[in-house]
Amino acid sequence: DHHRLGNPHTTQPILFINRPLGSTCSIVADMFQTAGLTPSPQIAGLMMCGIISDTLLLQSPTTTPLDISLLAWLTRLADADPRALADMIFNAGSVLSSLSPDAAVRGDCKLYNEGDKRFSVAQVEELGFNNFWKCSDSLLEALEKYRRENGLHFTCLLVTDIDTQGSLLLVRGDADIIQGITYSPKTPPYIFDLPGIVSRKKQLMPFLAGLLNQSANQS
Repeated sequence: DHHRLGNPHTTQPILFINRPLGSTCSIVADMFQTAGLTPSPQIAGLMMCGIISDTLLLQSPTTTPLDISLLAWLTRLADADPRALADMIFNAGSVLSSLSPDAAVRGDCKLYNEGDKRFSVAQVEELGFNNFWKCSDSLLEALEKYRRENGLHFTCLLVTDIDTQGSLLLVRGDADIIQGITYSPKTPPYIFDLPGIVSRKKQLMPFLAGLLNQSANQS
């Protein structure tokens, strides 16, 4: 779907479908429509869940008009309420309450190389920040441990609140990067309030790229 490619090499030609949509389930649903096929209510419901989860119920900046129209089509086929499904999905379990801090910062984690900087950004989605504040110190320790183990310049964890459509950003590592963050700091240190930020790819990464450019120019 909407992710960047790392130019992987293959020994043989492969069938590869890459489209800038909010969810892979949108790609699959569109293939059903293109082929003139109608999925069963059960399969339509599964694809609804994928689109709802990936696009945060169509609130993520990665959402496209096609995601919106496909979810409406699947809703009719599955005879299901997207809002009710969203509540079930996001209430099913909190990553921060069900996983250890070490596992939470390593779960949905992506490594990046920008210039001479190597860093990582992980993301978890929660309903509210109550579970986060209970383990914020442990998460910061786990981030620093992960950074040292992998030889990273800095590492981040984006904790996104599904309800308010905002996030908290935890950062450990390079002092220049941390000092360059213009968002409001929270207590304890290394935590920043990012209202309106929910997408790692479309919102956080451009911000971090700007910080890296600023740091490079000051060197």
